[in-house]
Amino acid sequence: RRQLELSTTSPSLSLSLSLSLSLSLSLSLSHTHSWSTGLSISHLCCAIPPVSPVSQPAMSSAQPAVSDEEFKTQVARVPPEWGKFVGEILFTEEQIRAKVAELGKIISKDYAGKQVVCVGLLTGAFVFLADLLRELTVPYTVDFMVVSSYGDSTKTSGNVKLKKDLSRDPHQKHVLIIEDLIDTGHTLKWIVRHLKSKNPASIKICTLLNKKARRECDVPVDYVGYDIPDKFVVGYGMDFAEEYRCLPFVGVLKPEAYQ
Repeated sequence: RRQLELSTTSPSLSLSLSLSLSLSLSLSLSHTHSWSTGLSISHLCCAIPPVSPVSQPAMSSAQPAVSDEEFKTQVARVPPEWGKFVGEILFTEEQIRAKVAELGKIISKDYAGKQVVCVGLLTGAFVFLADLLRELTVPYTVDFMVVSSYGDSTKTSGNVKLKKDLSRDPHQKHVLIIEDLIDTGHTLKWIVRHLKSKNPASIKICTLLNKKARRECDVPVDYVGYDIPDKFVVGYGMDFAEEYRCLPFVGVLKPEAYQ
């Protein structure tokens, strides 16, 4: 009598199958390594129970949704005249704080050994700028630019107006543009072109929010806090008609607030 040993390598199954073959069965091996025992491979396979694939945890980069209770708690902290027009909260104060700290560590590592000129784009970026600067561990100076393309609308006009240029010459200095939100990219593209004319050593861009769905210009963004959907957001420095800027969270404005 002969024994044929089969073993499986599945992580959830270890099987040794011993088959007793009678001497009356002939075993032949050809030059093509095919074999025949009178017993088909399908017969062997059906004796082995199927192995279910090991399930993997779902990977998602989506921001956890704010619960109804948390939404009410957050909105209760702001003026009711504003709170009634907040349709949803994308990021809470705590979530933003953690993200800003994360960005600060990355930027500090990238600029180690260099002095940075941090350029805040007013007015929307002033809250993000102040919080981010307190997380940096490299030396920096601060300057501001004021440009406008929105007015009292919810969409950029694409016509950029420079209201305030840099106060100091950035010639051969490392410039980090700090922005609250990038959507079409027209404003930022204009700003980068304007600053390049001043011959800085380098220009990088950091934004808290990135609205890629509305991008019309190819603008390289080096540091991004969150990618967001195509919704009109307010709070944490961002406004509609100069209101809602100091909401402690990033919220979505209801259409009835601006229609």
